[in-house]
Amino acid sequence: MISRKKRVRLNLKAKLGSFIIALFLWLYVVLNNTYNYNIKIPIEIVNIKPGKILAKDIPGKMTVNFQGKGSYLLAMKFLSSSSPRFRMDLSTISSFWVCPVENYIKWIILPRGLRKEILVRDILSPDTIKVVLDDKVSKKVPIDYSKIEIKPKTGYILAGKVKLVPDSVLVTGPKKLLKNIKTVSTKLYKLENKTNDFSGEVELEPLPSKLLSLNILKTQFFVSIQRLGEKQINDVKVKIKNIPKNIDIVVEPSTVNVKVIGGVEFIKNLTSSDIEAFINYGSHIKISSNSLIKVNFHLPEEIISYESTPSEVKLSIR
Repeated sequence: MISRKKRVRLNLKAKLGSFIIALFLWLYVVLNNTYNYNIKIPIEIVNIKPGKILAKDIPGKMTVNFQGKGSYLLAMKFLSSSSPRFRMDLSTISSFWVCPVENYIKWIILPRGLRKEILVRDILSPDTIKVVLDDKVSKKVPIDYSKIEIKPKTGYILAGKVKLVPDSVLVTGPKKLLKNIKTVSTKLYKLENKTNDFSGEVELEPLPSKLLSLNILKTQFFVSIQRLGEKQINDVKVKIKNIPKNIDIVVEPSTVNVKVIGGVEFIKNLTSSDIEAFINYGSHIKISSNSLIKVNFHLPEEIISYESTPSEVKLSIR
């Protein structure tokens, strides 16, 4: 005699088997029926004339109504190897064209195995595709590193500027768009509490248009971080610039002492010849026995601050 549990188990197996058979029969019927189905397919551009490039974006996809058996439509929708596409041939276009897509159903490329099984009935959208071409040009622009934020540890400084390798990038695209590109920026990169030299890699920000491209996507950066120090540079000669030929001017005192603050490794080799102290002679300069003229300075960019003694000098005509 069959137990109750065994009868229940046999009953479940029979029902499951019936369900699976019914499911396969249903799938067979569904997949072999003919349907009309809307599918979005990619738009590809081919055969642009040499020296030309798209100047405005075009739609990335179009909606097309296909007819065929369910199995073929299913494969075409979900299998990338069976995906159709609309291939626009621009070999005869020089600058501008509005393409009436309904006249170019022949540009819809079906996979080889489905060309006899699938019928293209209609292109539903877009109605037209506007094509604008421009001259394809390239230019080199500097890389802006202002988003590389360096904060050394207290008592240390960034000695000089951030160095990039490469420090420029080649941008290619339509002439009209490219003229507005002056620099390309790096992405944000933060560095804190460093006490020594550091190098790394940083990505470049995407360009404002997909029609523009870069020859590189990353750049290397190098920073020099040094302990903060100061040094006294004595006897820096004060020069007078733009003196008229018929005037001889005497500076008192003729030299100044300059205290500089910067990275210790840089300032230890600094000499008076690395600092320019000067006065621009002009109509605004009034020479008298009591007047003092402020001295101007050109210093290496690695110097973060300085102090001159004296900061003003007297001028007299000899």
